[in-house]
Amino acid sequence: MKKITIYKSFLCFLASAFTLLSAQAQVSYIEYSWDAQKKGLHEETKTANNCFEITGQKPDDWQGLGNGWFVVRGNVSRQVFNVIGDAHLILTDGCTMSAKQLKIDASSNGKLHIYAQSKGNTCGTIDIYNDKYKLDAAIGSPKDHDMGSLYIHGGYIKARHFVNFECGAGIGGGLKGKIAENCEVVIYGGEVDVQGADRAAGIGGGLKGSQDGPITIYGGKVTARSPIQGAGIGSGSVADDILNNGMVIASNFTPEGGVVTVWGGQVWAYGGYSKTPRENDLNYCISSGAGIGGGQFSKAGKVYVHGGSVYAFSSYSSAAIGGSNSKPGGLLEMTGGEVKIWRQGEQNYPAGPGIGGGWQGEGGQVIIKGGLLDVRTRHGYNFKSAPIGAGSIRGGHLLDDGKLELGDHMCVARVVDSYYSDDPYSESVSNYLVTADQRSATVSSHEQTHIQIYACTHGGFTYSYKDENSHVRHCSYCNYTDEEQHTTSADKDCPCGKKAGASSPYWRVTLYTTVDGKTYTPEEYMVIKELSLLLPTPPAVSGVTFMGWLPATTAPASIEMLDNEKSDDLDVSGLLVSDGTTVKPTTDMAYYARYRYDYTDVWTWNDDYTAATVTISNAITGETKTLQGTATEDERARYEPKEEGELGEAHYMATATYQKATGLTYQFEDWQRVTLYKPRTITLDASGTTEDQEALLENYEGLMVNVTINNLTIKKDGKLHPHLPALLQRPEEYSA
Repeated sequence: MKKITIYKSFLCFLASAFTLLSAQAQVSYIEYSWDAQKKGLHEETKTANNCFEITGQKPDDWQGLGNGWFVVRGNVSRQVFNVIGDAHLILTDGCTMSAKQLKIDASSNGKLHIYAQSKGNTCGTIDIYNDKYKLDAAIGSPKDHDMGSLYIHGGYIKARHFVNFECGAGIGGGLKGKIAENCEVVIYGGEVDVQGADRAAGIGGGLKGSQDGPITIYGGKVTARSPIQGAGIGSGSVADDILNNGMVIASNFTPEGGVVTVWGGQVWAYGGYSKTPRENDLNYCISSGAGIGGGQFSKAGKVYVHGGSVYAFSSYSSAAIGGSNSKPGGLLEMTGGEVKIWRQGEQNYPAGPGIGGGWQGEGGQVIIKGGLLDVRTRHGYNFKSAPIGAGSIRGGHLLDDGKLELGDHMCVARVVDSYYSDDPYSESVSNYLVTADQRSATVSSHEQTHIQIYACTHGGFTYSYKDENSHVRHCSYCNYTDEEQHTTSADKDCPCGKKAGASSPYWRVTLYTTVDGKTYTPEEYMVIKELSLLLPTPPAVSGVTFMGWLPATTAPASIEMLDNEKSDDLDVSGLLVSDGTTVKPTTDMAYYARYRYDYTDVWTWNDDYTAATVTISNAITGETKTLQGTATEDERARYEPKEEGELGEAHYMATATYQKATGLTYQFEDWQRVTLYKPRTITLDASGTTEDQEALLENYEGLMVNVTINNLTIKKDGKLHPHLPALLQRPEEYSA
């Protein structure tokens, strides 16, 4: 029989029926808060009054934690700690609180705050080992429920599942569960070391569960793993539902990573099947989840890094930060801190990028304005993945890399490692800075295996004559420019070309760029005759993509590039000139930066993938339109499964055209990799127990199976034998 301990703090009207624990007059604890102005943690030692003490070894009991304050002393064990209110839990130094589950259910208004009394090895511990509730999270919600809120201020928090359990997150949702939309996980300090069950996230969604509620990390050390197919931090595996024709529905519901924000601390995130160097307790295989983002067949979320250190690991078909298995990348935005990426691969297996979409998935949006980003990928010759961008396709790179936005003062380096090592901690031989105009191409190249992005110290300057008093310096490795006085002497000309002791004849060159995404703003340069001007990369503007410079004597009607201005044929020169090009004017000239708007495209496919529509929108123009696409199948890629339980695949592509104006066309495309499945045949025995039948069917949840039923009895009222599982009860289909 299940034993339950109930506290006065949340069920006081039953006080006479239960033994209440003794109240402690005063207990000290450490609480953290985030100082937004100083961008740092504020630490304060406080005292709680009227705490109820939790002690003793009662491994078969359930322990309720409701509204109020609780203190753990010594070694404490329960089967389940059940949070059903706004509970504050203080871990005294040296204590250990053990259980099979720490249940925080949003439907029970569960909200838990965990505090410690000290930092380091003396702090208290929570140790959750779930070897009983195979469909539930270790810390979080049970099956089909969502997790409430969790705030960790300190302590050592450890959560694991029994080997081969597959459903529940380490912290988060159980089967089909997630962090509830209006709840959150916030970590201020302490050490959090959690691992989800197979196909669930370390922190986030369970099997078939999104992350949903936000995860915010201000400090401490966080290690989150998924052993198989889940994200380290993010969503669980989709485990797609299968239609009666054996085709997997790709878009009815696809879990995705939510918002993960890191302000400080250390974060180690291992996607399912990723290799974990120097702590090698996880094997690596083929299907995989992202370190941060989507579990298998799941979309990426949004990751913001403002400080601290983030280490993200993945293998094979997933990005280390981003999507998994054909799903697109999400958003990574860095303003500070450091992010180190390690994506492991093998020669003959699919490969996702370091950051972006999963294998055969398009890139997302990557914005690097500060900090250090270090991306290492390992792949074979058949499947080459980019450091940032799209996943790989056999033999080459054919997908949209998404959008990369680098801060004006950020540079990119190609890194040469000491040897082609499987160790992400191996020392690098040297860095080779690339020129500003080659930054995007370098980080999205499927030939690069190691790149870094960091704040440029500036160098390799080129000079543009500004006027008789000054010139402009251009850093060769980023978009940094500054204006300084000419440096001439009696016998030495200025680096910009101005002659010593003489006025310089010049041509006037005006560069037009946009700052609002709608109109042009001019900037004038004086180029000494017979000298050249380096066309710079314009400052990045959200919502538009720079396409090139247009030399023109009259101003274009808008900032949008026309179709005839740029050729897609590498052998045919278009009208546009690339940034980084050196031009020598022969008269006064004007160059107009040409742009295309970044439309958000959301595709909807029908169930058999014969048709698709796309809704496009842009925040600058305010446009929203729905376009009909043309869908086709790449029949060469179809593989029909031959054996029961075998997976095959089919590839579908849809294209749509938006004719915005005469000579102004936008093209959109999407594709779906669809898993085909040949169902297994299983046999049920109607004379067996209901528990036996349900245990067998649990292994095939979400999958189509052919069922053979032995010893079937149909009653006179048309109902089936009562020992058959409820999911097979279809009395309306039978007659007496």
